[in-house]
Amino acid sequence: YSNVPGQVESIAISPGDVVTPGQALLKLSSKKLDTELRRSQIARERAASDLQEAATNLDSAKATYEAKVRQAQVYSEAKGSYDQAVINERLAQAKMEQTKKTWEKWKGAGTSMPGQEVWQAKNAFENASIEFDLAKSRTEAAKSKVESVAISSQDEIDSYKAKYGAAESRHESISKSADRC
Repeated sequence: YSNVPGQVESIAISPGDVVTPGQALLKLSSKKLDTELRRSQIARERAASDLQEAATNLDSAKATYEAKVRQAQVYSEAKGSYDQAVINERLAQAKMEQTKKTWEKWKGAGTSMPGQEVWQAKNAFENASIEFDLAKSRTEAAKSKVESVAISSQDEIDSYKAKYGAAESRHESISKSADRC
């Protein structure tokens, strides 16, 4: 015996009819099952649409997040260059000042320096001055680069990370729901 839920739509036999194995005895209404099937199809289509939307949002959030991360890397590199340029400028300034003091000491003492030493001290001072000017120029260039890099605040980067995570979670959730349909 078989127990199947549904309503009888029609009976194919009459009392006293002879029946054969496999012969249809009655027809069950499929309206309820048809409705249920259509609802399932609509839910599946909606889930597929939601999945596509979540995938698009995820891709967008990921691209935005990656752009912000690249921007942060460019800023970090520019900042590192600037910091190094500041250090180089300070070293060149100190070297120039030390050389200048040595030059002034010899010059002010009235002591005669041998020609070779005069030339070396003067040359060292000029080289130190050039190094200082170059370091100062590099510092300014690095500073300009740091200032020109448009970096978002850490809060903005964290916001994009959160959006990316939320979109990714929604994508996974919808994928699982769609697979169950």
